[in-house]
Amino acid sequence: MAMKLKKILVAVDFSAGSMHALEKACELAVACGASVDILHVWETPSFLPADTLVGANVEMQQSLLDMVLEHANQELARFASDAEARGLKVVEKLSEEGDPSRTIVTVAESNGYDLIALGTMGRTGLMHVLLGSVAEKVVRHSKVPVLTIKTHETGNP
Repeated sequence: MAMKLKKILVAVDFSAGSMHALEKACELAVACGASVDILHVWETPSFLPADTLVGANVEMQQSLLDMVLEHANQELARFASDAEARGLKVVEKLSEEGDPSRTIVTVAESNGYDLIALGTMGRTGLMHVLLGSVAEKVVRHSKVPVLTIKTHETGNP
């Protein structure tokens, strides 16, 4: 039984690899008559001491989180604008806070996406072990089919 693609979610980190993945997802969407949404997942900066984020300094915590969110939203808007300038049609632009792999899976499953697309850097060996792989975790945990598009570390397909 063939799967009908109606909604494709492309997870982006604003890299050249993400743009390449978006291009491929848009080609597939045109062929299938599907829509494409992009999702950027941002994380609370891990370099902050715990007492900065919780407790006495609530104003500083909120302003820092607001800055991170604003930056993520600005980058998402810029990325979407660059994509549209290339002729790529994006329906929704989503920005979520959380662990990237978990959030991608959750958003895809809870919003009825038929496919998740994301770029991979093609790292192997020690670099892969040290940096981990969001794509690998998404593939392992998603009930939604995942399309990974390999991009070399220089950002070139």
